[in-house]
Order: sequence, then C-alpha cells, then structure tokens
Amino acid sequence: MNKPLILVVEDNAVLQRVIQLLSRKLGIDAEVASNGKDALVAFASGRSFSAVFMDWRMPGMDGLECTRLIRERERKLGGHVPIIGMTANVMDEDRQACLDVGMDDYMTKPFNTGQFGDMIDRWLPTAGTRSVS
Repeated sequence: MNKPLILVVEDNAVLQRVIQLLSRKLGIDAEVASNGKDALVAFASGRSFSAVFMDWRMPGMDGLECTRLIRERERKLGGHVPIIGMTANVMDEDRQACLDVGMDDYMTKPFNTGQFGDMIDRWLPTAGTRSVS
C-alpha cells in the first residue's frame, strides 16, 4: 500500500522541516512548496496529494489565492483534496476567510504534535496514524 502524500505549502523553512518530521512519524510522505506558485506547479505535475497544509500568508502568491485556483482546477477536472489552512492569525474573521475561499479546515500556528495528528486523523482517516509522540 502506498503511503499518503501531503503537500506542505509554507514559506518558513523551520516549519517545513517540522511538518515533514511529524509526517514521517505518522507514516506519511510530505512534499514542500515554498509559496502558492510552487504549489500550483506541484498540482500540475499530476502527483496525487491526500491533503494540503496551506499557509495563508506567503510572499508571491498567498494561500488564499492558491486555494481559490486549486478549487477552480477541481471544478474543471473533478476531484477534491482537503486543504487545511495554517496561520498565526487567531481571529474568527481569519478562520472564516480560509473557509470562504474553499479551505476545508483551519489550524493556528504554532501547533503541537497532537493538534497536527488530530488534523491528519480528521482528513486522512485511512492513514491509520495515531501515534505521534
């Protein structure tokens, strides 16, 4: 059985690495894109992602615009990948902005390993991952 593959769209190199390490502990592969434009390139390559963890404030193309374009692509080609917004903003309006553009869920940064594991369990339930420590 193939391991799930997630796309981590994040401009902070430390957080990219943290998410990759947490994913590996859960038996999930994680590919990294440093901004929205790189994420769209990853989608265009034809790889199938089980979920996307999307920062929403990045230079170049932000996560909100990237999500909007991914959802447009899905409307044309079919399919739906869960997109989890990640932001340090904790206001209700920020959460709502993520959901309004088509993100499926939202988590604030910084997050702990349990919160990341919970998000994986929610959106990749067949990954059978619950053992992050």
